[in-house]
Order: sequence, then C-alpha cells, then structure tokens
Amino acid sequence: MAEAAQRMDLLAEYEELLRYCPMLTTDPETVQGLDFYTLQVLSTAARGNCRQRKELQKKGIAQAKAQGVQFGRPKAAVPKNFKRIVEAWHMGEISRLEAIRQSGLTSATFYRYLKKLREQG
Repeated sequence: MAEAAQRMDLLAEYEELLRYCPMLTTDPETVQGLDFYTLQVLSTAARGNCRQRKELQKKGIAQAKAQGVQFGRPKAAVPKNFKRIVEAWHMGEISRLEAIRQSGLTSATFYRYLKKLREQG
C-alpha cells in the first residue's frame, strides 16, 4: 500500500518535471505502465536534467549581461518638453489627461517621471 502511494507521488513529480523540463517524449499511458523503480530512475533523471538546464540558463544570462545585453522592455524616454507640460498642467492651462497625452507617456510612466522631477527640485 505504501509503495502504491510512493509510486503515485513519483508519477506526479515525474509528470510535473516533464512539463517544465521535457526530457522524454513519452505518452502518459506508457508512464502509467512503468514499474516503481523505473519511475524513480526517470524522475531522478528528469530532476537532474531540469537542474542542468537552469544552470546553463543562468550562465547564459550572466554572460549576456557581461556583454552588455539589456533584458526587458526599454525605458520610455522623458520628452524634452516634459517640464513645460507639467508647468502648464499645474497652472491650469491644460487638464491632467491632456498633459499625459501631450507627453506621449502612459499615465503610470508620466507620474513616475513627475515624481522624479519633484525629487530633483
């Protein structure tokens, strides 16, 4: 009985590992038919394969960063007339929405740059 529970746990672990680290192209019915010890070996191999892939990925990312590769979305540039747009908004010449539209930024980016502008003085 205990072996059956262990087998089910190993089977679930193996299938989970295959989802993130495909090592074998085995259909689920074949995996279901494997004996306990074979399943243990395959689970260990899949875990090792997953670990190895993560290490290689980590090395590749570190190497790319060392070469100056930028990851993620590029930062939006602050418009040259940002200060003037903010002043016009504070003077009541334009609305908040118009200020955001004129800057060409999203509202979150607009407020982030506004906060930086206020911190600078």
